[in-house]
Amino acid sequence: MVGYQEVEDRICSIFKEQQGENINLSEKIKESLGLSSTKIVKVDSNISKNHNSKTDVLVIFEDGKKLKISIKKENADYYGNWYTHQRIIKEFGESALDKLVKKTTEWANDWIKQDSSSFFLGVSINFGKRVGNTFMEFNEVFTTNDIKSIVQGHNLSLDISSNVLLQVNGDINNIDEVIEGLLIFDEKLLNSLFRDIKIIFRPVNPMTERSNRGKQIYTKFVPDNKFLEEEYITNKDSLKKLGSFKPIDYSNEEYKLNHNRLIAELKEKYNVRIKIKT
Repeated sequence: MVGYQEVEDRICSIFKEQQGENINLSEKIKESLGLSSTKIVKVDSNISKNHNSKTDVLVIFEDGKKLKISIKKENADYYGNWYTHQRIIKEFGESALDKLVKKTTEWANDWIKQDSSSFFLGVSINFGKRVGNTFMEFNEVFTTNDIKSIVQGHNLSLDISSNVLLQVNGDINNIDEVIEGLLIFDEKLLNSLFRDIKIIFRPVNPMTERSNRGKQIYTKFVPDNKFLEEEYITNKDSLKKLGSFKPIDYSNEEYKLNHNRLIAELKEKYNVRIKIKT
């Protein structure tokens, strides 16, 4: 199976091969981008290294206009990965964060009771395709218009915000195949993405995961009481007896709260020590 980075590198290489040449873009794309020239003068793939970039390949034409391509494999699960509190507020506002915190807390208190769930203390968020029980419908918090921020970027005037989508499956061999696959973010495409993209709950198991413990959480496990002696928790059944999940208070020190900080808080405030992967 061709990896995502290989696909991105290949598409960038194809455009670089066309540098100095005119490419045969459709009239719809030329009109959408306001192009008066399709002669490529520069190709940049480094923009994808920006943490919040939705543009994977940036193509600049002779007239200064830009083709900002978001590349997605057709079987890609994620459109927006590991969203932080501050990013939710910036792109959607505090009311969206408030809804996410409440909905995530409700889900966590139900999910921990399920036989199929693993041990977790907090839940992180991302956006994408999902089946099963670890997601919520996008429209429970967001609107159709909000989908633009997830798939295109928050500020469409910036280079890190994309203006076309390229969905690929396997190898891309030439510029004609790339051009044929380019999709403008029109109302039809956005409505289709709105139906497909979910709010995905990411419960992190600190006993098996290490790097993901640094991701911000939208709900946290809180014991009912502080223990006089240290309580060492190594499994989900023991944890469930101690308390329940509560909404984070993002108005104070819990803004940017992550799994690692929660583990430290449980030890300091409640004398509860959690088994973690080292």
